[in-house]
Amino acid sequence: MKHLIWILYIAIIALFGGCYEGFSESEGSGSLPSRTTTIADLKGLYPNEYQVINQNIVCVGRVTSSDRDGNFYRSLFIEDESGGLEILLGIYDSYTLYPIGTTVALRLNGCGVAYRNGALQVGLPKNTHDLYLREFESQVVIDQHIIRSNSTSNITPSEHRISTLDTSICGRLIRTNAVRHTPLAEEVCESIAGYHRFVADDGGEIYCAVSEYARFANMAIPEGDTAIVGVVLYENVSGVGKRFVIYPRSASDLLDVAQDLNE
Repeated sequence: MKHLIWILYIAIIALFGGCYEGFSESEGSGSLPSRTTTIADLKGLYPNEYQVINQNIVCVGRVTSSDRDGNFYRSLFIEDESGGLEILLGIYDSYTLYPIGTTVALRLNGCGVAYRNGALQVGLPKNTHDLYLREFESQVVIDQHIIRSNSTSNITPSEHRISTLDTSICGRLIRTNAVRHTPLAEEVCESIAGYHRFVADDGGEIYCAVSEYARFANMAIPEGDTAIVGVVLYENVSGVGKRFVIYPRSASDLLDVAQDLNE
């Protein structure tokens, strides 16, 4: 009799444990909440520096950034057909859960929104003495606000001339063609790490930013006419002021895209 009771006890634990495991939204969902607004319209609703959302607003977009190679840190960029934004996840190795091209729904009720480096940011509301939005940090909290699909699709960055960029493009994955590395006179450039100026034939300039901790930080700077893919922001570059800055996700955003210019 005791053996029968133990068998039933173990079976019940296994049953409930299995049900809980299968319910986790972090595993991905076959269907997503319906979109209620585009990212561009969200910016129109909340154009100020900082606000807390108390409405059931849902944005749907595809993941465009990756922290796999170390040039993005604890955040995730998504975009739809109208614009891009940054989500302050606060976790490492997010590319394993949210690979590039994954469609996600962002539930914004209870989130804070603000603008930094030209891009709309989404995170937890500030505490009393915070300067910036707080990161989600916990996967439990993340799962309350981000639902991801089970499928991914290829991302094609939109092409832009540097001279026509404006801050509405910040937070988006872009490609800029036919630019040439043109360091400032006092710069000594030994690798791609840091901020490096690239100039187009029409005189437009953009800075490429690569963290010293990125896996490709030691690669050589592409020379001659090249192309760069990355998420674009508008930020203060030391010594030169506000500039458009592009953040490549990996070495291939600086190499592969340059090679196809000659195909």
